[in-house]
Amino acid sequence: MSADKFLSLMIRLRRLAPAQAAQLSPSAMGIIDFVATSPYCGIKDIARGLEVSAPTVSVAVRQLEKSGLMARQPHPRDKRSVQLFLTTAGQAIYDETYQARRQIFEQLLARLDDDEGEMLLVLLQKALGDSVPSTHEE
Repeated sequence: MSADKFLSLMIRLRRLAPAQAAQLSPSAMGIIDFVATSPYCGIKDIARGLEVSAPTVSVAVRQLEKSGLMARQPHPRDKRSVQLFLTTAGQAIYDETYQARRQIFEQLLARLDDDEGEMLLVLLQKALGDSVPSTHEE
């Protein structure tokens, strides 16, 4: 498969984003996703995880704080750093978006038979460099 064809497919998948995510920039939603799955992480953790600069994350986090979606607290052992977490409103947006994404992908996977769906997931994991569990029972 060519990189151009793959990129085109990924762009089409991105367009399937739920309406709630459209109210936030993709980078803000990426930060919300990261913090939801890594609560009490720091700015540097997010920057490393999303492969962006710490100043970029810092600006976005401040905007999410102003919007009431994220909060920070001092790190209990390192007073120079902070821990970030989603507020109730931020968690609600994450949950809503997650469920909407899940529904979209369930519809996409429903177009495939079970073996095709499993193969798609295995191949995506492999392409992303994740370890692929054996699908054979021993």
